[in-house]
Amino acid sequence: MGNVIKNPVFSLWMSAVMVVLLAGQSGAAGEPLLALFNLRPLSLDALGYDGEILYSIVSGLDKKDSVRLIPRREMEDQLSRAELSQSDNLGTVLRAGKILGVDFILAGQVDKKGNRIIASFKLVDIDRKKVAKTWKESFDGHSEIVSKGGRIADVIMKGIRGSSRAGAVQASEEEPRAKTIDIHGFKAVGNGELVELHWTFDTSDPIAQFHIYRSQDSRGPFQCIGSSKKNSFVDSFARKNKTYYYSLGATLHDGKTIEFKQKAKISDVGQKLPHPPLVVTQTGHVQRVKIKCIPSMLNSREKFSIKEYRLYRKQDTDQDWVLRQTFPIAKRSQRELAFYIEDADLDDATPYTYVVTSVSKKGKESPYSEEAVVTTLSRPELELTGDHMLRKAELRWSTVPDVEGYYLYRRHGDTDWEKIARLRSGTTSHLDDDDLEDGLNYTYAVTAYDSLGETRKSDPVTAATKPLPDPPTGLEAQSGQVKSVSLGWNPLQDEDVGGYVVYRGLNRSDLQEIVRVKGHGTKNYVDKGSYFEPIKDGTTYYYSIAAFNTFKAVGPPALAVQATTKPVPGKPRHFDIQMDQGRVVLTWQKNSETDIQVYRIMRSHNHGGWSRLAEVDAGETSFVDTELRPDTSYAYQLIAIDKDGLESSPAVSKTVQTPPEQ
Repeated sequence: MGNVIKNPVFSLWMSAVMVVLLAGQSGAAGEPLLALFNLRPLSLDALGYDGEILYSIVSGLDKKDSVRLIPRREMEDQLSRAELSQSDNLGTVLRAGKILGVDFILAGQVDKKGNRIIASFKLVDIDRKKVAKTWKESFDGHSEIVSKGGRIADVIMKGIRGSSRAGAVQASEEEPRAKTIDIHGFKAVGNGELVELHWTFDTSDPIAQFHIYRSQDSRGPFQCIGSSKKNSFVDSFARKNKTYYYSLGATLHDGKTIEFKQKAKISDVGQKLPHPPLVVTQTGHVQRVKIKCIPSMLNSREKFSIKEYRLYRKQDTDQDWVLRQTFPIAKRSQRELAFYIEDADLDDATPYTYVVTSVSKKGKESPYSEEAVVTTLSRPELELTGDHMLRKAELRWSTVPDVEGYYLYRRHGDTDWEKIARLRSGTTSHLDDDDLEDGLNYTYAVTAYDSLGETRKSDPVTAATKPLPDPPTGLEAQSGQVKSVSLGWNPLQDEDVGGYVVYRGLNRSDLQEIVRVKGHGTKNYVDKGSYFEPIKDGTTYYYSIAAFNTFKAVGPPALAVQATTKPVPGKPRHFDIQMDQGRVVLTWQKNSETDIQVYRIMRSHNHGGWSRLAEVDAGETSFVDTELRPDTSYAYQLIAIDKDGLESSPAVSKTVQTPPEQ
């Protein structure tokens, strides 16, 4: 990892970025609020430059004083709590924007190609849910990164103003820029002791003439050996058996000069060499490419016996060709038509340039074939289409051509990725309802695969499952009922609610589940207890209620309410008994309850069992028992009974004795 630290003051610059971003609230409250996401490095060589570019942008915006920046520490804290990363994926950026409460987010990527640092920017309008602007910037080292900060800030402000006036523009729209002048197909071919150079260019380019340079080392120094107004040149001063490298420059009509990055190579000048194979087709696959070639028939005619083919690659125009693989010929006829060469372990969605050579059994290597530019397949782009669903998440991704299918991955928190689905190539969506829990965040990624490989994972997206149901509101318990309590509440308007759990207890801190009632629209219940444990009279009960979802998972309970059942009438007071001329006269005081219906009088003689003697209206306060037998002891009970049939405890009289028969 020695090549990661590109600048020894990088950590100091990042500290400055933190200071500027934390202080970036200098604008007026009505100005747009912008978040700057980390730029995603596309290679190890690009690490470190993202911080320098962000510092440059922050410095440029700070001078404009026309946009507010969300403090970086606040942004990172909120994203961490939401389990979201600083991604350049549009879906992730939009979700992050809602959480952060910003108007715009600047995201993107950074890469290093040769000596150039390339940054791709994406300005996202959160309110309109669209990309407001995309563009690229190229830097030639650290000093140019610093100097371009103000210009990039101007582009950002222009994108923000343009989006505010007319809505977000198409994501493909880029900054107008000058046309790039370049050449293509630059090659050197031996012709006896001469070296012929050929290339192509756009004839509309303002080129006055080309300048040809030569060196015996790919790194130079290069010396000018001539000029041409055409797209060809013959080097007649090359020495036999030498290896040369050529490069081109040009003078424009306005007098300016430019240099092209392409180089051409020729080995063993003046010697007869094998001929390269003909590249027929090239196709990109998952992290590999496949090149179809046809052997040159000239090798057989000129008696070159080919032992192997060599595949060379370069990833940028200013790089040298690198030998990737050698393919020995095993029992292959020189007249056999097509053969295939593959290169693997490549990056996704990356263009690679190849040439192929033929090598004879005497070790002579042919010139390079025509260049073949081939791009590997891209990884899918994943988006979340169904969020906050009950134990499920709905996902969709972009189609990748020429693959066998897709792998869907999932993880929760810091757990490892789990492959949860293998899907066919025609599938572009999936509903994940496999063993999810309520109220959790799950992170997803998707890859494309074929018979030999699998792409890198897509930018992740995070889905939140629906939490447990809220407690119902408006819970009420009706007091004063006979051996029952009626409950009522406001039902939840949620079809994912399966019903409600009712709790009861004799104190608030000890409530037990007594019943589950089904249906999210259910709004009442009458508690009468059970056969073995009926509701008691005159007792205070505490109740609570909670909703459960269709998976029977129970949410938090509502605050407990209380109700007291109707008590039994009080025991009649001042119940008195007197003997009067062979009669028993009973008197008592009227009960205070207003709903007493009758008084029941019970009698026992000679200390035997009790039997009902009479019932009198609630307004009566006396009763005369005349059905007496001589020489018999009598005792009486008086019971008050209300309109609901509730009976008081009996008031018991003293015992009286009737006189013997005379």
